[in-house]
Amino acid sequence: MPDQFRLYLGRRYNRLKNKQGGDTANRQNVGLDLAHNQGVSSRTVERAGAFVSARKVIDRSMHNLFLIAIDVIRKQ
Repeated sequence: MPDQFRLYLGRRYNRLKNKQGGDTANRQNVGLDLAHNQGVSSRTVERAGAFVSARKVIDRSMHNLFLIAIDVIRKQ
């Protein structure tokens, strides 16, 4: 699956899942509906959501490391 589609699918799933809230059954329905509309499996949708969540954590970490590196360089 191309990364752009994975990002789109994961972002959409996470947004809809958070908007829907509720229990696990409601979140699964969001995944099933989105999977059906996009022509993929519900597991693919869930993995795309996890990919986007992990990428956010990595992006934040990289940003923080960048700021620390800039600070270290400036103090030299």
